[in-house]
Amino acid sequence: MLNWKAKKSLIFSISMIGFTATSSQIVVIREFMVVFYGNELCLGLILANWLLWGAVGSWILGRISDRIKWRIGILVGCQIFMAFLLPAIIYTARISRLILKVQPGEVIGILPISIFTFVILSPLCAILGFLFALAARIYPTVKDAKRIGHIYILEAVGASVGGLLTSVIMIRYLNSFYIVMIISALNLAAVLSLETFVGKPKSVKFFFKAIIACLLLINIYLVIPSHTENQPKGINHFKADSLHMSSLIRQWGMLGLKESRNSIYSNLTVVGRESNRSFYSNGLNMFTVPDPASAEQVAHFPMLEHPEPRKVLLIGGGVGGSLDEILKHPVKQIDYLEIDPVVIELARKWLDEKYLKPLENSRVRVKNMDGRRFVKNTKDKYDVIILDLPEPFTAQLNRFYTLEFFQEIKHILNTGGVFSLGLVSSANYISDEHQKFLNCIYKTMEIVFEDIIIIPADDRVFFIANTKKDVLTYDRQVLNERLRNRKVESLYVSEYQMPVWLDPFRVEGFSQRIQEPQDTSINRDFRPVSYYYDMILWSSHFASESKLEAGFKLLFEFISGLNFWWFLLPVVVIGIIIFSIGNFKRNVRNNYIIIAVAVTGFAEITFEVVVSLAFQIIYGYMYYKLGMILTAFMMGLILGSIVITRIMDKIENDLKVFTLTQVAVCIYPLILLANFWFFRNGSFHFLGANIVFPILPVIAGFIGGFQFPLATKIYLKYKTRAGQVAGLTYGMDLLGSCVGAFLVSAFLVPLIGITGTCFVIVILSFIVLILILQNFIGIDIGI
Repeated sequence: MLNWKAKKSLIFSISMIGFTATSSQIVVIREFMVVFYGNELCLGLILANWLLWGAVGSWILGRISDRIKWRIGILVGCQIFMAFLLPAIIYTARISRLILKVQPGEVIGILPISIFTFVILSPLCAILGFLFALAARIYPTVKDAKRIGHIYILEAVGASVGGLLTSVIMIRYLNSFYIVMIISALNLAAVLSLETFVGKPKSVKFFFKAIIACLLLINIYLVIPSHTENQPKGINHFKADSLHMSSLIRQWGMLGLKESRNSIYSNLTVVGRESNRSFYSNGLNMFTVPDPASAEQVAHFPMLEHPEPRKVLLIGGGVGGSLDEILKHPVKQIDYLEIDPVVIELARKWLDEKYLKPLENSRVRVKNMDGRRFVKNTKDKYDVIILDLPEPFTAQLNRFYTLEFFQEIKHILNTGGVFSLGLVSSANYISDEHQKFLNCIYKTMEIVFEDIIIIPADDRVFFIANTKKDVLTYDRQVLNERLRNRKVESLYVSEYQMPVWLDPFRVEGFSQRIQEPQDTSINRDFRPVSYYYDMILWSSHFASESKLEAGFKLLFEFISGLNFWWFLLPVVVIGIIIFSIGNFKRNVRNNYIIIAVAVTGFAEITFEVVVSLAFQIIYGYMYYKLGMILTAFMMGLILGSIVITRIMDKIENDLKVFTLTQVAVCIYPLILLANFWFFRNGSFHFLGANIVFPILPVIAGFIGGFQFPLATKIYLKYKTRAGQVAGLTYGMDLLGSCVGAFLVSAFLVPLIGITGTCFVIVILSFIVLILILQNFIGIDIGI
């Protein structure tokens, strides 16, 4: 038995497993998202690979944990290895484009993303999964089920602390190398305190502890800033700030890195050569300066469509030049929304003074807040509203292209008001995949606005909408007259260029192509289908490169045509087959618990995704609240685990209690939907945003935390090795989460919506409940 001091050290070390897993996941996935322009499919692939390797480590490597003699020594070795591995993964992620031979700004295909992240994440995630099973054999408690429950609690505590510190504090103030080196230092400090080599001579203990202490000191030294502008030499090459700059320079290559900074909303990077500057958010191009053609088109097309614009709302893009162009019109007030103040800070630092003058204009009011939240809550009315954001490549951006958002826009437009948005397009050709994407946005706008005109520019197509008929016009004479009367000086949207943009043959061709009848769905808040169409468009860029890439494209198109029930048919059939076999084979029924753990893992990650998305949709993007939602889930996990481990010995019928928890998993998605429906219009704001939504993930976490240790106790009746059972159950939990992470974010939510996704979980969980009841009844009647 370990003494109290040794036990405390072991508790700290095991907690660091959860801390490392969550903190490094946030940082590593964020780096990959910057490199791969992460949409939900990309995020789903990365997260699925992370969880898959965690399941492999827990399930397969965990099988040997019962046979390992020097378990604490292996724990120490793994944590030391992770301390070196984390910075290496960040550096490899940064230079992944060099490895894949892809230039900065060039889009990467699905296959390279899948293979690269699968390989790079394998050692770290497999070790993290293995350490859970190993810790279950180390922790000094009497009963194996309680031991596994305690490990689950300790890991959850470490994960919640790590997730909160990383997402709310460290990401904002530190670069990725600082963060992972701090994580490494904490791991080294944890193993330094362990009684690593029990039974060995004191001289051996001292020798190994001295080595670990030296590694910790070196790690701390590498975190300390260099305070020098000279080229680092020797060990200074490996300092956090040196690795940060050298890897960024290699990452952005010939584009010319100027600065990269983390904000609470995204990673922001400025690149450029000579007088050109481009701003990127999480790897996606926000705007380039100078780009007068784009700035003029964004501003003048909608401004000229209004006969007398006085009050304008600009959502995004202002420091890219469009704000200056709007000011050329006789407007009295412009409200410019830029959610991230760091964007303007970087603009003031890296842009010429002439691009910043509009920010100081007395007619301009800069508001650093989420555009969706502002539109939903403002009492002001506008003549012109311009959306200058990237296209709906992600669920976060999709919020600005939904039916509900367009309805909110219409509500704050004056009678005859103009609303404009631009989407990437080619100059003269629209592919089938691109047409479906554009058709989705057009059909969604068409429901809300009385009139919509389409203006094709060089690399964008503009949808300009009005609340009244017969206000918008293609008449070049009318628009040119407004240009002259307002004395607007422009090069690209001018009297000479207007015949090009508004050529009747070209405009009619684009309009007819975009409006061609399609079976596309309407893009809604709770069914964000447009970002799925955008994923199909993304995959089409690589269809000619290989048969596998072409297969991905065909698969996405095929899935987009399936209805809700096709997603469930294979699952129902498999459930019926398992149920039928279970009538005759008891050993099959014994494994129902493992199936339940996997489905609960699927359900739990689904709950996290849908609660986070619903919160963003209803209340707008509030980063700290979202961080608290994720932390609340972990807190629920801890509470559920603590409760079950305390009462575990008093439970007379384990399977009956487990059945009740499965009933809770079936009911919980319906509770979510009821809350989403009740708060969908933002009513009872304080109650919903500050009480109900933070409590919802606590309940979900409690169910999962309560069920997992109970499942291990039941399964230990059939398998006696604690390490093997811990590895298998934890591995199946991660495997279910892996499948859920990929399917829910990339397919289920955009195609069948949040409501449909919740019903999928209800049906899946109900199938498992039927299987468990079969086992429960079978035991009672002695089958």
